[in-house]
Amino acid sequence: MSIVKDYVTIKGNKDGLIFILNEECEYKKLIHELEKKLHESRRLLSGPEVKVRVHAGKRKINEKKKKQISDIIGRTRNLIVEEIEYDGSRKPRAGLKVISGVIRSGQTVEHPGDLMLLGDLNPG
Repeated sequence: MSIVKDYVTIKGNKDGLIFILNEECEYKKLIHELEKKLHESRRLLSGPEVKVRVHAGKRKINEKKKKQISDIIGRTRNLIVEEIEYDGSRKPRAGLKVISGVIRSGQTVEHPGDLMLLGDLNPG
């Protein structure tokens, strides 16, 4: 018995739809299933504009492939591709840095993320 795994999973959330692409299958099979799912769901997906995010997991998506995926999804007129991402495509976000104490006039504190000061901040 063989188990058939979907190459494209479509999930909905409050912001729109998320298309999750299988990261292990052949790219051609993935594109074929994306076209097939959109064709089969054209009535369900018709209506007002819906924002779409595409997540490709570990599969690296170059600009040519991004355009191809966007064009396929864009054929369904109301689906607007907002973002196509894969693991590693986003820069890691710096975390929260907490400082306790006093920051005196002329002192600087730099951090690429969020900064929380527990103490006094003197003007200057």
